Amino acid sequence: MLLAALLLSRPGSPATADSLPPLQPDRTARPLLLDIYSEVREMGPRPGEILIKREFFVGEDDDDTNKDIHVAIVIQPEGSGDKMTILVNYMRRDRKRRNVALTTHSRTLTCLLEGGRVEVFPPRRDQRRIDDILPGILRAVRDKKRLLRR
Repeated sequence: MLLAALLLSRPGSPATADSLPPLQPDRTARPLLLDIYSEVREMGPRPGEILIKREFFVGEDDDDTNKDIHVAIVIQPEGSGDKMTILVNYMRRDRKRRNVALTTHSRTLTCLLEGGRVEVFPPRRDQRRIDDILPGILRAVRDKKRLLRR
């Protein structure tokens, strides 16, 4: 619940369409964002929740505890489309407690999706770093969906 409260933007906050000019994602990012959106939306909300909120870990290891990138995705209705917020937390292991990972920095990408159209509203400095990780996020979403089907 706290995660949703942190990710939901209030009117006038930096992540709203009213406050930032739309940036068009590059040609490789747009289909990846649409694929991520479709895959996560298909998972649907958890029972009793209105928003779709899902968490994933990005990395090469099969064990999520060994992955250093945490991703939270929230999809909520916005006008005639949906707003998708992707929060990426880069983590490092605590030296004293190896099973504890601490966030070193975070990146956020917010986009509006409507009828196959994507408008991205990121802080400008975050755009490139998030575009680079989109293929890993899509892979993590698909892996988790595969695990949940078992």
